[in-house]
Amino acid sequence: QTAKFAVTFQASSTEEQIRSLLQNVHGRVIDGPTAEGLYTIEVPSADSSTTQKKLDVLKKRSDIVRSADILKP
Repeated sequence: QTAKFAVTFQASSTEEQIRSLLQNVHGRVIDGPTAEGLYTIEVPSADSSTTQKKLDVLKKRSDIVRSADILKP
């Protein structure tokens, strides 16, 4: 089971920072960037609690992530 997030990264974020953050949540980019700079990130997730924890990890890294939201199926 997986969850998907819509993520926009800070313009100053390096590829290395993004890659490290994605590894931390076991995520991968499956789409993007859109014209607005939005990426779709897929992460393994057993339940809504796990999904929320991974979203919290992304949001706490405001030095790398400008915005992150759960994409509803």
